[in-house]
Amino acid sequence: MAKKGRAAASDEQRRPRAVRPEPGTARQQTDPVSGVLPRLREIAGQLQEVTVRIESVVNQLTGPRAGDHPERLVSGATPGEENDWRGRAMIFLREGAVGHVGWGFECGDGTWSVGAVENPGHGLRTPAEHIGWWSHRVRDPIAAMRDHQYDQCKVVAVDDPRGTFAEAKARELRGQPFNIVDHNCEHDTYHVLTAYGARLPHPGQPQNLTPMAWFHHLPAAAYSLEGAPDPDGMAASRPE
Repeated sequence: MAKKGRAAASDEQRRPRAVRPEPGTARQQTDPVSGVLPRLREIAGQLQEVTVRIESVVNQLTGPRAGDHPERLVSGATPGEENDWRGRAMIFLREGAVGHVGWGFECGDGTWSVGAVENPGHGLRTPAEHIGWWSHRVRDPIAAMRDHQYDQCKVVAVDDPRGTFAEAKARELRGQPFNIVDHNCEHDTYHVLTAYGARLPHPGQPQNLTPMAWFHHLPAAAYSLEGAPDPDGMAASRPE
């Protein structure tokens, strides 16, 4: 009987014991989706931004297609309605050793979108959270940019304005780091306004090494923001 008792005890020791889950463990194991959903939402937002960028590039390369109106819409326009008006883009200059530029474009509803990447720390490479990005929707772009200490502006006519693409490009810049070589205020202004439809000289050309040089090489009349007329009183050029 003693041997049988010891054998039974040994069998009992060899049997795997049930592990009691810690409090909250079962919930975590049965609800894996809760940690995935935020990441999926983030990915969906990134995909949407990428789609807008791809559509913008395609439209700039191929031009508008017959019967295809959405890419020709500006903010304030009605979906399905063509923009038969001509928009205007503005380039603003803050004078200095190399200068600094910002953008502005007409939205089609009586307002303008203005903004810039200021890089207030003046670093050669600046993380996205410190680049000094800003953007405003205003009725008077001259007063808004004068409040941000800009000195001059030029106006460029745009036959097929695309305000929605320009706004998407401006928002995209908010999350990108500053780089003095190929991602500075000059490049940012160029990318926003060409997304809008403006034809501008590329910042990478040797004569456009600085924002000041690029501004002066734009084939348009320059206006001082001190006592400047309303944009309606400014001549809008049409760069080739």
